[in-house]
Amino acid sequence: MTAITHWFDNISLKVKFLFCVFIPISLVLVVSTTVYHNTQSLLSDNGWVNHTHKAIGRAEELLSLVDKMEYGHSGAVLTNETSFAEKFTHSLAAWPNKLATLANQVDDNPDQVQRLHYIDSLHKQWLSMVSDKVNHPSSARQSNLAFMEYVLKCQKVKDTLPLSGK
Repeated sequence: MTAITHWFDNISLKVKFLFCVFIPISLVLVVSTTVYHNTQSLLSDNGWVNHTHKAIGRAEELLSLVDKMEYGHSGAVLTNETSFAEKFTHSLAAWPNKLATLANQVDDNPDQVQRLHYIDSLHKQWLSMVSDKVNHPSSARQSNLAFMEYVLKCQKVKDTLPLSGK
């Protein structure tokens, strides 16, 4: 300890002044550089959070379309009213655009894109079972037992869609 104080006592006043000025300035520069890099990191992370929120919102839109299609399908088959078939048709028309938009957004993650293709294939499978029933709902009600089996089968296919976030 005495060596340091002895050294400091022997240097000139000009050097002592430079030490007193440049040490705090260098510490301020180190702290400000660290704060700058942390702020840039936070901004980058915020961009990814926004990206994720948009992707979740678009996935919820797809789920909403599936619900509207199922509602329109069930209503058209049960009541034979065209208003239900219109809901089915409008949701069906919006499906490819919404799916493509979400796939384009998550194209940096191949697993998510693959999941979307799987969801689309399940959707097409469900459509192959229900589309003619919406267009000709009275043919779906030929017998109560067959109709109930049909509704349960369609519900099972819908329940396999992995859109619920599980």
